[in-house]
Amino acid sequence: MFASPIILKEKLTIAKVVGISATMSGLVLMCGVGLGGTDPVGGLVFSLISAITYAAIMIVSKFIKGIGGLERTAIQLVIAALLLLPYALLTQQGAWIMPTGTALLALLILCTVHTGFACYLYFSSIEQLSAQTTAICSYADPLCALLLSAAILGERMSALQWTGAVLILGGALLAQLYKTKAVTFHK
Repeated sequence: MFASPIILKEKLTIAKVVGISATMSGLVLMCGVGLGGTDPVGGLVFSLISAITYAAIMIVSKFIKGIGGLERTAIQLVIAALLLLPYALLTQQGAWIMPTGTALLALLILCTVHTGFACYLYFSSIEQLSAQTTAICSYADPLCALLLSAAILGERMSALQWTGAVLILGGALLAQLYKTKAVTFHK
């Protein structure tokens, strides 16, 4: 998102810089970075790989012209499946068990509705939105997950998580609604 003015020639305003910084800070607070775990270095490495991959998808999608949202979604899901297949096969433990009809139906709904439709909406809108706007909207994913876990599962949110949620919402609103002069980058 910060590279978009250089790579994609998109304008980056002061409001977007502040908004993006607020949403990133909110994500750190909301997800509880530094709260421990069995492999914090591995978690950081995978988070960095995820961020780089997400940025690459966004940048490549902005350069590809003449392909609709449905085709972009199909390409992305096929590539993801091909990349995950070796992992699934290598980490399989025990005998292979054929899933039940209910499990297959749940998997089909998860793949088509929850993943496919969401990716279709994302890839259909990416041509009309700036890279910064698309990146800021992506912070809604963990925020929604956290709020739904509190509302449906009764999980308690900490003060840091509430602060992070407010920063994400406030940063997104600031970046999208407040108009300021664009920041220029000189080569």
